[in-house]
Amino acid sequence: MDTNKTEDFAVEAQAFAPLDMKVTTINGDELSVPKLSWGKELKLIQIIRKGMSELEDTMKPDAEGLNVVNIMTKILEVAPGHITEFVSLVLEQDEQWVQDNLDMPEIFGVIVPLLRTRLNLAQQKVQSYMPEANEAIQGQLQKLAQSTKKN
Repeated sequence: MDTNKTEDFAVEAQAFAPLDMKVTTINGDELSVPKLSWGKELKLIQIIRKGMSELEDTMKPDAEGLNVVNIMTKILEVAPGHITEFVSLVLEQDEQWVQDNLDMPEIFGVIVPLLRTRLNLAQQKVQSYMPEANEAIQGQLQKLAQSTKKN
């Protein structure tokens, strides 16, 4: 069998496979990440959209270009609340529990694989209908993969 076809199949299979994730609390307790219903996925999309829209004005260049200090300040102001809300919804725990029981690596251990599988799935579904969207999705997957390698 052609190696490229085997790799392509593995990527496709991973995109459609359900996530089997576990999270370890700062106390060493292990928690399984529940499967997400469509309703929860819609709520997660709303959380992401809300966070992105709060950052939108900051990301627009002014006469002097992009102000990195303003961008970082706004991200640090906006992102933690949305990240906590996102993980709280995924784990079916309240936000205070997330703040008290998880550290940053576990938080991103929930978010990154979840977003990666969803982007893979979107790429597989959209690719045949909108080939031009494939390039944009591929770029996002590469950025996500690079951020995962850094962690």
